[in-house]
Amino acid sequence: MSGSALTGMSALVVDDEEFMLDFLCMAVEKSGVGNVISATSGAEALDQVEDRQQVFDIIVCDLQMPGMDGIEVIRQLANDGFSGGIILVSGVDKRVLKTAESLAEARGLKVIGSLCKPMPVHEIISLMNQYAAAEQHASWAVSYTHLTLPTNVQQCRSRWWAAR
Repeated sequence: MSGSALTGMSALVVDDEEFMLDFLCMAVEKSGVGNVISATSGAEALDQVEDRQQVFDIIVCDLQMPGMDGIEVIRQLANDGFSGGIILVSGVDKRVLKTAESLAEARGLKVIGSLCKPMPVHEIISLMNQYAAAEQHASWAVSYTHLTLPTNVQQCRSRWWAAR
């Protein structure tokens, strides 16, 4: 799917390592996201989010950064009511990533997934596509909630005859 669904989305990629930041931005762009912005620190990322000039659908965030780390970014995003999806990345042990995921989910954030560095491009693309598909499905569900269905057979017959 979801290249077309991702085209209308925007993503913020946060990593303090220049090479990894470039790699992650390239992978997110390759997934089809229409607008990709980068930040080299947690503080810069939060400035971008709080700027409100740009609304981010997805944030890809490293956990280990000097100054404000990814855990603090998660806390602040939760406090600010961030409603987009989050992908956590790190070179730390997978258990640490899972703990960070649990923390983010406990704070009410939508965690798309977590990836250990280094990761292949297709894993990032897969997570992006899963998120886009879920978001599209959720928007379809919301768009049909306004429909009313007849409550009995007589109403169905009446509507059917009226439509002929």
